[in-house]
Amino acid sequence: MPIAEIVFWLVAAFTIVSASLVVFNNQLLYSAIALLFSLFGVAGLYIFLWADFIAGIQLIVYIGGINVLIIFGIMLTNKISSVRLSQTTQHLFCPAYLISHYEQQAAAPS
Repeated sequence: MPIAEIVFWLVAAFTIVSASLVVFNNQLLYSAIALLFSLFGVAGLYIFLWADFIAGIQLIVYIGGINVLIIFGIMLTNKISSVRLSQTTQHLFCPAYLISHYEQQAAAPS
């Protein structure tokens, strides 16, 4: 078996394992990091297909842009669960009721 084929199967196994970690992981941050490794594996598979441009776009767009955005979103919204939300307006009129009442008054013949 040539060395290129061994490396191909290692990269394919790495991609499959990291993609399964994305799906089966309970922690959202760990799942996003596993997605990062999975996308690296897909870029490696593109290199084996002699699609270097697609591999570069994979690295720049998906790993450099989207995955970093996902991780930043997770890090910035992690503190939201500690904020206590409460509703202070309980008995206000519904705007839909006011609009329908106004339309009934406007449509009534004078």
